[in-house]
Amino acid sequence: MVDEFAQSPEMQRSVGTVTRSFLAYLGRVPDPSGLAYWVGKIRSGKSVAWVNAAMAASPEFARRQASLTDAQFIDALYH
Repeated sequence: MVDEFAQSPEMQRSVGTVTRSFLAYLGRVPDPSGLAYWVGKIRSGKSVAWVNAAMAASPEFARRQASLTDAQFIDALYH
């Protein structure tokens, strides 16, 4: 049952997407309140692109990326 839930379209669309965005943009797994906030945005109709843009505009993202060169930044997003 847990596996079915984890593979469900709803789980992959919201929770999975937000978790992947956290890892890509912030370099960490989401905390429970952050996960709930961003999943709520997707469920209320915000696009994944909107969520990603908001994360990329966050102070946490800016602090994390401030010392990287352009090449290092692209490499970090790729990984």
